[in-house]
Parts: sequence; C-alpha cells; structure tokens
Amino acid sequence: MEAADAMSTRQNISMSRQEAEQFLASQDRVILVANSGDGPPLGTPARARFESGTLVVSVPEADPIVAALAEDARACCIAEQFPSYYEIKSVIVHGTSRPCEPVHHGEASFTVPLEQLTTFDFGRLPEAGEVTRPRP
Repeated sequence: MEAADAMSTRQNISMSRQEAEQFLASQDRVILVANSGDGPPLGTPARARFESGTLVVSVPEADPIVAALAEDARACCIAEQFPSYYEIKSVIVHGTSRPCEPVHHGEASFTVPLEQLTTFDFGRLPEAGEVTRPRP
C-alpha cells in the first residue's frame, strides 16, 4: 500500500474547534514554546487560562522565554492529558502572542489567539471502544 493510501484510511481522531476550546478551558497548565534566535526553541511550563476564545499564559518574568517572545512573538502552547492510553488528548495552539496584564506579581503574561490548532483524542480510535466497553 502506498503512503498516500495508508494516510487516507487513517482514523480521524481530531477534535472539533468547540471540543478543543472546551478542552483548553479545562486546563490550567500548558507548555509554552518560542523561537530563540539562532538557538533551539525554548519551552517552559506556563500557567494557563482560556477566556473569550483566547489562551492566556503566564510564566515567571525572569524566564528566558519572555525575552524570546519579545524578539519573535510566534508562540506554540501544548495542552495535554494522559491518564491512560485511550484518554490521551492534546490541543496544540500556534498563534502570535501579545503581552497583557500579568495575572500574578512577578509573572509575565501573554495572550495567544487560536490561529492554528492541531488536536487529537485517542478515545476516538476504533479499538478504544473495545477497551472501554464492559465485558458481558
């Protein structure tokens, strides 16, 4: 089977925009990633909240990612859960960050609009139903 054929038969496990927003609203932490000049990308845990269709992330103001976002505002935020294999879910947000009023003293906060989303929910895999259905 050619690669294109294999990809066309792959199960769609993505979430709808509404499901992605609901998932983001349930998360209080994300991994915030930013470009870092000529070096590798920077990533750091960030406090998160979802409000009015926008992700708001906060990190300590001394975190190097703050300077990286000042240089290049493109941000990636990764929210995920993984209590068990078929409960793995993730929403990856790409957007142009904007500084905003910090939520807590000593933090830098940014809004990240949901410009581009990548999502997956392993609970949508066909075999997930077999595992989660009660046995007779």
